[in-house]
Amino acid sequence: MSRRNGIVWSPSRVKTLNECPRRYVHHHVVGRGGWPEGPRQDDPEVALAWRLGSRRPHSDLMMRAVSEGIRDRLWADHQDEAWSEGAAEAVLRSRIDESIRTQDGCVDAMELDSLVEGGWERLRAIERAPLISLLGRGERIDEWTPLDRLDPLRQDGARLYAAPDLLARSGSTWHLVRISAQIGRREPSESQRLELGMLLAWALEQPGLPREPARFIIHRLGWRGHRWLSWRQRCSETWLRESRTLVEHDLAALSQARWKAGPFTELELLPTTDQKRICRGCGYREICPGAKRLLVLSDM
Repeated sequence: MSRRNGIVWSPSRVKTLNECPRRYVHHHVVGRGGWPEGPRQDDPEVALAWRLGSRRPHSDLMMRAVSEGIRDRLWADHQDEAWSEGAAEAVLRSRIDESIRTQDGCVDAMELDSLVEGGWERLRAIERAPLISLLGRGERIDEWTPLDRLDPLRQDGARLYAAPDLLARSGSTWHLVRISAQIGRREPSESQRLELGMLLAWALEQPGLPREPARFIIHRLGWRGHRWLSWRQRCSETWLRESRTLVEHDLAALSQARWKAGPFTELELLPTTDQKRICRGCGYREICPGAKRLLVLSDM
């Protein structure tokens, strides 16, 4: 059996591992299968590990609701279905409200209004975003379809989440689009660029798509400063090779973290973050000795 069986690669999981290996193992190893209706939900320790690991800042929950709303909008447009702004805003509010209540048990009305305002600004503006604004016009985009980002690649027993949010064709060129509800800057960092390169790895595995990297362009649409910004780059064999190398390194690190904890998942064997900002936003901070040392002793 491969040591990578059960390992899941995604940019968010790698980010968690890099920030705090103990948090990664607590959530994705101890808590694996502990989600509602999951195969291990009846184990209290597993269910608690999953629940605490799933805690997110409310702004993250808002951006998740925005991503779901964008997906709804794209599918409605693709299927020529009517899309109502009033209904979409109501659904956005409901999703944010429900996710906060599920996590925290209650919602502050003023905070909810603020989150909905920020989320609705993003969702309403998506129709004017670069490339998105061309869909359905029949001018420069010949065909397009929304995709499920959770459609995984399989590699040596591991699952890789590398699917784009949108696939479009213009002439002989195919566009792979990843949409992010918040970015730090227009240009992705080098590691982000290599992570984006895995969209091409996904595309090359799909029946009916070309096998030549140069026929693909990868786009990242991201929200920053009250507007959608676009970054794009034509694919190449070099980019793909570098991206695969990065993922191999990530898979090795994810696997090592799991095995380093040992057969009984001894979390104390794993290092923790040294950044108070990350610690304060972690659902495990109340039960993690590392968090108590960092947050209590550093404030003395």
